Amino acid sequence: MSLLKNKAFILIIVLLLIIGIGVLGYKVFSLYAFNQATKELQTANKEPLEGFKKDNETSNQVQANLLKVSDAIAGKSNLTQAEIANIIKQVKADYKTALSKAKSSISETEGKIDKLENFNKMPLWLSADQKKFTTDAADSLNAYLQASKDDYTLAVKLEPFIEDTFLVLGDTASLMAYFMTVSSSNPQNMTTTLNQAFTLLSPLEKYTKPDFKFAGEATLASRYQNTYKAYATFKTFFGQSYVIAKAASQGDLSQFSSFNQIAASFSSSMSGFENPFSEISADSKQILVKEKDAMGDYIRALDFYGEKKLYSNLLPFQKVTYGNNHNKALYFIFDVELYQLEKQSYPKETSFSDLIATLKGGLADPFDFNKADFTYESNGSTYFELGYKDEISGKMETITVGTKTESQKSLGVTTQGGLNLDSVLSVADYFKSLLH
Repeated sequence: MSLLKNKAFILIIVLLLIIGIGVLGYKVFSLYAFNQATKELQTANKEPLEGFKKDNETSNQVQANLLKVSDAIAGKSNLTQAEIANIIKQVKADYKTALSKAKSSISETEGKIDKLENFNKMPLWLSADQKKFTTDAADSLNAYLQASKDDYTLAVKLEPFIEDTFLVLGDTASLMAYFMTVSSSNPQNMTTTLNQAFTLLSPLEKYTKPDFKFAGEATLASRYQNTYKAYATFKTFFGQSYVIAKAASQGDLSQFSSFNQIAASFSSSMSGFENPFSEISADSKQILVKEKDAMGDYIRALDFYGEKKLYSNLLPFQKVTYGNNHNKALYFIFDVELYQLEKQSYPKETSFSDLIATLKGGLADPFDFNKADFTYESNGSTYFELGYKDEISGKMETITVGTKTESQKSLGVTTQGGLNLDSVLSVADYFKSLLH
């Protein structure tokens, strides 16, 4: 009996050891899996900011080119029609490339979030804080991804509108070239000049066709009615200008004085239209709010990870730490852009502390941050810069949204023969105002 008891006791001890080793192994495996998940997240940590930088680069270039072309139309630079045409062609190509990159970036991020969500489905032995972190991180990143998809969908929808904008600018440049040629000619040679200059207006002939439609006309008509009316005004103005110029080139000058009349009509109509980018910004604002909220949740999840020291000390060689200032910088960028959509101007502050005071409006901070790690400046209209200190490298990084290029001083637009260039200059000023 004593022998049997000893054997039973030994068997129990062995079973307990096996169970203990199994439990310990399960715990170690769970910690290892947790650390692997945090490593995977570390590789995805900067993807929201990098995706924003790619989109922002294209947006900044579009704005800079918009300013170049509108200044050229207004006689404030020496760009030729060929150079303007090349700029417009490049904008279209850049926009398509940006859409392709955005789609690829979304796909890559989606794959990494899927891995994190699959990890959350595993029956692992983790602490409540560790489970909270991985769940919150996955949920916030997934919310940000969905907002990014919405942003991409809107960008695709607005691609024809971007093309239409530069089409109008290019055709305005043609009309400006015509006016400048005619207005600077010798009155004694006016008939010959009108005939020769008419070739400059060949791009405007399409506006006289009953079946002409802008590329984004269907979208504008169904969703952005005010902007649709603005482009209908461009169509009418260009079509009327072409008809008058054609008649003049054939010797019929009876309608030539009507240029001033249609210029006044155009200017009057345009003054009653809302900035089309402001109208479209209603859609942009909804997406920005979603991106900002999701980024705020993600930032708080990463801060929680650091505050609770959730990395395992049992596996110190796998310790993962996260930089979070770049995410906070992106959050503040979204905040500034939302401010601009509402106020129609960027906060014209000279320090980050002043910016925060303006944005908060007396509300509590959304998360902890060191003001000394961030910088801000803006001219209040065309751009702002937000800098942040990268905790990993210790270096300051700066992100510029918008264009620093200032509108050039006029080279001197002169007219002769009573022609009023207000109609053409109104188009240039109208589009340049979109930058503000």
